[in-house]
Amino acid sequence: MVSHELRTPLTSIIGFAQTVQRIPMGNKQQKEYITIIENEGKHLSSLIEEYLDISKIESGNFSLSIETINIRELIEEIVDRSPWLKNILLNTDEGTRIISVDKMRLKRVLNNLFENAVRYGGKDVQIFVQLSYKLHSIQIIISDTGPGIAPEMIEKIFKKFFRGNTNSRGSGLGLTIAKAIIEEHGGTIHYDSQQSKGATFVIELPYTFGGKIV
Repeated sequence: MVSHELRTPLTSIIGFAQTVQRIPMGNKQQKEYITIIENEGKHLSSLIEEYLDISKIESGNFSLSIETINIRELIEEIVDRSPWLKNILLNTDEGTRIISVDKMRLKRVLNNLFENAVRYGGKDVQIFVQLSYKLHSIQIIISDTGPGIAPEMIEKIFKKFFRGNTNSRGSGLGLTIAKAIIEEHGGTIHYDSQQSKGATFVIELPYTFGGKIV
């Protein structure tokens, strides 16, 4: 499976690069082909990163780069810089809270959930992000207006290589890695099956960190 997933974008990159070199074409078509090469390259890079991460997780060598940050400012920054910004509505509790977290890893978790919402819900799907402050932790709820997850699939969604849609180009590792990242922080992530529409994920992270740091 890994070999196939890596070979597909690599074949596209080589094929379109050879076409650009061998066949005369106008600037517009050449730009389109180069854009395809760039997008396939980014997809390949993302797949490789995920395979490396899952290897580290399984070998026990997965660690975090922890910083003490303002969680409200970080969530706002992640949303503002997300490729799916136009789909997202953010709501946060008043005030601020300081938390110890790996900024880049948390960004990866949230963007994976945003990407999944768009992948399965379509380009016009709405994504709602709620940041709340609890007594010992912060809570991030991410929900969408997409089709949701079938009840028989819910217990499988965090398993390695699981993909709800067999036509998806993802590695099937996104949620597995997201769960590992959150748990490495000492937190939890789960799918809220009580919701009747769309998909809802609930993340809880403690204010202080007591795990392994790079």
